[in-house]
Amino acid sequence: MLGFLGRRERWPYREPNGRVVLRPLQARDVLQVRAWLQDLELVRHAFGLNLEPAGLERIAEEYCREIAAGRRNVLALEAEDGRLMGFLRFSLRPGPQGLVARVGILLGLARDRGRGLGTEAMRLLLSYLFEVRRVASVELDTADFNRAAQRCFEKVGFQRRVGLTLLGSMPSQGAAANKIWMEFPRERWEGLSQGR
Repeated sequence: MLGFLGRRERWPYREPNGRVVLRPLQARDVLQVRAWLQDLELVRHAFGLNLEPAGLERIAEEYCREIAAGRRNVLALEAEDGRLMGFLRFSLRPGPQGLVARVGILLGLARDRGRGLGTEAMRLLLSYLFEVRRVASVELDTADFNRAAQRCFEKVGFQRRVGLTLLGSMPSQGAAANKIWMEFPRERWEGLSQGR
């Protein structure tokens, strides 16, 4: 525990020759996130929710309040020129083998999607979680219809947890899609790191 308290994280976090940079989310960034959450299609893909426009404002308000309160577990995703492109969230919980991180990613603008930036950002987040935060495994869920996200996560090295599909169950926030659960254990990270 004392090692955790004495750890100093270095920001920004980046890979040599990388196109993306991670840094702590700032209060000013939340306004940009809120603007992105006005996009019905983005919310549908990011959260697996099918909303009416009236419900979108409530979701944006609740979500931005939540990330503003827990900003230390939210990392801004920037382009090399400093432009905010999105963010990555993580939460940590104890597991049988050590800390387990649950993660999520959102790329705010359509022009930043489909260019491999999400894959690069997720690799960078995995590096941060495994190397700096020393987690034992990383897990996530994604809407079953969001094939682009699933391909991104599989490219990085996530594997589907066989036989586990979470059923959508958030009627107060709109119709929720079924979710695919994926995981990435430390052993796989270490194996991939040695191959580089």
